[in-house]
Amino acid sequence: MNKPEPLNILVVDDEPDTADMLSLVLKRSCSAQTQKSLDCKSAIEKLRNTHFDLVTLDFQLPDCDGLSLLKEINAMEEPPSVVMVTGHGDENTAAEAFRLGAAGYVVKDTRISVMLVEEVKSALSRIELERTEKALAESEETLRELYKLSNQGISITDRNRRIVFANQQAANILGFKNPEDIVGMLSDDFYPNEEERDKLYKILYQTGAVEDYELRFKGKNPDPVWVSLSISTRYDKKGDILNTITFFSDITGRKKAAEELLSSEQRLKNAQEIGKIGSWEYDLANKEITWSEETYRLYERDPSSGPPTLEEEAAYYPPEQAKLLREHADRAVREHRGFKYDIELNLPSGRRAYYATTIQPVKDNEGRIVKLFGTIQDVTDWKKAEEALRIQHDLAVDLLTAVDLNGAFEKILDSVLRIESVDSGGIYVMDPETGAIDLAVHRGLSDEFISAVSHYDPDSARSLVEILKTGEIRYGMYEDTVADIDDTRKKEGLKATAIVPVLYEGSFIASLTLASHTKEEVSEGDRQLIELLAFQTGSLLSRRQAADSLVESENRYRRMFEGAIEGIALTTIDGEVIDVNSSLAQIFGFDSPEQMKEEITNAASQIYADPAEREEVKRLLLENGAIREKEIRVKRRDGSTFWALVSIRIVKDRGGKFLYLESSCIDITERKTAEENLKRINEELQAYAHTISHGLKGPLASIGIASDLIRADLNEADSGGIKELIDTIIKNNSTAIERVDRLLKLAESGQAPTAVSDVKIGEVIFSILDEVCGPVSGRTVRTIVDHEMGSLKADRMHIEQIFINLITNAVKHNENPDPEIRISCIGGIEDGSVRYLVRDNGHGIPKDDLERVFIPFHKSGKSSETGLGLPIALKIARVYGGGIRAYNDNGACFEVTLKDYDID
Repeated sequence: MNKPEPLNILVVDDEPDTADMLSLVLKRSCSAQTQKSLDCKSAIEKLRNTHFDLVTLDFQLPDCDGLSLLKEINAMEEPPSVVMVTGHGDENTAAEAFRLGAAGYVVKDTRISVMLVEEVKSALSRIELERTEKALAESEETLRELYKLSNQGISITDRNRRIVFANQQAANILGFKNPEDIVGMLSDDFYPNEEERDKLYKILYQTGAVEDYELRFKGKNPDPVWVSLSISTRYDKKGDILNTITFFSDITGRKKAAEELLSSEQRLKNAQEIGKIGSWEYDLANKEITWSEETYRLYERDPSSGPPTLEEEAAYYPPEQAKLLREHADRAVREHRGFKYDIELNLPSGRRAYYATTIQPVKDNEGRIVKLFGTIQDVTDWKKAEEALRIQHDLAVDLLTAVDLNGAFEKILDSVLRIESVDSGGIYVMDPETGAIDLAVHRGLSDEFISAVSHYDPDSARSLVEILKTGEIRYGMYEDTVADIDDTRKKEGLKATAIVPVLYEGSFIASLTLASHTKEEVSEGDRQLIELLAFQTGSLLSRRQAADSLVESENRYRRMFEGAIEGIALTTIDGEVIDVNSSLAQIFGFDSPEQMKEEITNAASQIYADPAEREEVKRLLLENGAIREKEIRVKRRDGSTFWALVSIRIVKDRGGKFLYLESSCIDITERKTAEENLKRINEELQAYAHTISHGLKGPLASIGIASDLIRADLNEADSGGIKELIDTIIKNNSTAIERVDRLLKLAESGQAPTAVSDVKIGEVIFSILDEVCGPVSGRTVRTIVDHEMGSLKADRMHIEQIFINLITNAVKHNENPDPEIRISCIGGIEDGSVRYLVRDNGHGIPKDDLERVFIPFHKSGKSSETGLGLPIALKIARVYGGGIRAYNDNGACFEVTLKDYDID
């Protein structure tokens, strides 16, 4: 197999060192070829003269800005994908770049080597997906064109026998002008004889297929037409009929000719048949047979040997053929009528031949049968051509009706092994990711042989692998074609072999590896057929793989749709229900999805408690294309209302045409009730905390003042242990006041902010570090903070409280002789949240404490802390739609998730 061409990437940057660095990263990470341009002019010149898969484009260039060059690139006939690389851009620049068609956007910072490779690979993946979708569309169009150009009529009917597809030839045979005139009609309407039709359907439903069945069709014209048809039935996994494919040909002319031939004089008929090359006579009285010269030639028999005896002649045929010949001779005599039939012969030269034969009884003047007269014609080439067409036709039908990809492989191999020159073989398939080659299916080979040849690693030195990867077609004797033959391979006794690659768009995807245990070579005609089947297999197999992926995707969606806990609905923009799942029907009080689809005819009046809210939802959808997690009041089937959390998006086709609305719904009535109760409890708790805090702080303050006065009045000489007791009272009094303050902060920490501003996280952290990170037990704390920490819409006091508690915790509990704290922004997530990480290099959080550090008043180890700092930080984080996660990774780690607070 030929190796794929390396990617060709153009790096555009006005800084030569940066251009060199980017080129080096792309060469190493993407195995790409790169060229560099330092300005717009040279970049445009290279783009006009060279094909590039992708361009990395700097925002600022000496002779133009990157966005202008991006416009010019996308105006080209076949523009490459563009990834913007800039050190000066902002969110507006990024948005403008994507609006102008950029495939990615990377900022020149410490992560550029990683982010650039990810953006490039993402862009290339989209390119590959577009190519695959285009190839699938072309493959489907090719198959449809083949159907259109077929000289056979082709129609497809659904499980109700209604025609859903017909080609032009089908319309012509049935007397219609266009295939569209047939689509939608019942296939039953084309049978003039109901008894004949029911007989055909009985055979079809019993066997699943009908081949070469002759009957009359009633088309648009008054006279019925004779057709020869073949029908295949496709079933779903439950065994129910999905559809049937019918191939039919107009044989009216042939039928009329046959009728005219039968009505002509017997002597003229005999003369015409004698003119078909060979003839013979058998005298019933003296049991003598006479052959013409051509008959001797056809049977490869020396005329001097005379005609063969009945036993000698029988040796030419397979046993069942010899028996058939005798039966036809007996019936000709018994029934006084002639027969036509084809026979198969094994000639002395070893060639297998097919002859078209007739047999007619000859009568004397008194009407007695005295002889049998027959003709013989060599139709081997015609038979092979017919068999080749049949194999191709059957393979196309089989691949269309195969349940899965492995089933498709089975059908491909079965079709190929119908070819005379081969009796065994298999299909090898290459794993596109690893390059390994495996035997997917096989026929006619021993288990020991299969075990030796079933798998080849991508770097295998086996000559068979080398042959397969070249993509070349090989014919010959097995021992000459495959050089590395061991005892196991010799023992199999293979002779003629054929190795034919299956290609798709020039790339090796599989191989038909065939052999014969008896033939010395694969005939020229069979070679052409094998290669034609390999070509057909490549196109149909790639389409089958894409179709299987699509079916699996649809099935996966259906399983998710049916099994989802939340309610899901597909509706029109005006509220007409297309589909709903069981969860949604249950939420709205219906017994089944079918009942809900039947009864809900207008969502605005039957679902929404307030029709005006429905209009508002519709307006937002048309403006934004989607609504996420909106709380609305809706009605159940019985008329009662409840709170629901809904998300809705508009689904469009590739051309931007509206298809349907996809909605998800969760009953949040209990949650809303719980929230209201929780809000009330929190308000009561907060009021209680304020009351207790303020009620305690007054007496505690009085105790502190009195203690200070007593200690000041005590005489050092006669105080004894009283001063020590007073010091203890003062210390404990300060601790009690501090804990009351912390309790008050805990109560207040869950309050929503009344005003927000853009808080720069870096500024907050550096101001805290200046206060907190002094010497710790004689050790200096080393701090490392990311340059880019971003900003949040928040109350600055809230953000300060979160990071004061986390940083203080990291400083106080770090036992490392060289304490270090790292604070970083570790990126955003899909819902708009941003994650921050505070990490120390201490011994970490004890395992038993990991799940309890956020419980108020929990103390870790021997700590004398109140245990309120981390709970306060967590409550504030939750106000901002986030949270805090604690874990150990070479030290204690606290990961904070925060989101902009929307004051509205």
